[in-house]
Amino acid sequence: MKAMLGLLVTLFLAGLGYSAIAERDDSLERVRDGGVLRIGYAVEAPYAFVDAQGEVSGEGPSIARHVAAELGVQRVVWVQTRFDQLIPELESGRFDVVAAGMFITPERKHRVAFSQPTFRVSPGLLVRADRDETPSDCREAATRSDLRIAVLEGAVEGSALRTCGLSTAQLVLVPDARAGFAAVATGMADGLALSAPTLRWMASADLASRMKVRPFPMGEPLSLGGFAFRAKDRALREAWNGILGSWLGSPEHRRMVEALGFSAEEVVVGGSKVTP
Repeated sequence: MKAMLGLLVTLFLAGLGYSAIAERDDSLERVRDGGVLRIGYAVEAPYAFVDAQGEVSGEGPSIARHVAAELGVQRVVWVQTRFDQLIPELESGRFDVVAAGMFITPERKHRVAFSQPTFRVSPGLLVRADRDETPSDCREAATRSDLRIAVLEGAVEGSALRTCGLSTAQLVLVPDARAGFAAVATGMADGLALSAPTLRWMASADLASRMKVRPFPMGEPLSLGGFAFRAKDRALREAWNGILGSWLGSPEHRRMVEALGFSAEEVVVGGSKVTP
């Protein structure tokens, strides 16, 4: 009987040891020791884009560079993909963090863990400047069966508009913001629903002045966004948050993001918390 009890205790302790090994979080150690941080992004200015010099820039990448330097990481490897592939490729291990202006939603939090937010923005609608009759909000848009609204695949606007009552036939799925702009310019869509900073950036870059941006309420007035991590990579995320907490809202941070077109109201200061 004693021998059997001893065997059970041994097996139990061995199981505890195996669980501790299996659950060991080496995410921060891996990045620091390897000297490389792999960052996934999708092109959507001003959140993430490639500038005229070929450098990855934008709100997310610029903040990520600062954090990487504070972590002592020697090299950042940028991995570009489609927006709707960011979470699957993060989960698969292709990169360590997503820096792409990703909104923090309950659905996404089932799959990934977010940093504290770095921005809070409102939705807007990009329309052609010669169009006067555009909907004031998503509920009005839902009553107009002839209306077509472009949305990015995998972005929150699509699900928000469906919740608001728009049918699948009213939505034009596009792979990125540039394709959404083209859909509006060519008449394939009556408007492009995205966050206000993106639409302001696109309208200001339209030298022909073909576009204008209008407010387009879709439920919650403000959306928070930040960096996404694998849920198991707690050490890396906690270290990241520690740096953000003391830096967000600083003069350096404000100059950085306001140069990208973010208003003072859209900049989150350190200390804002989001339950991962």
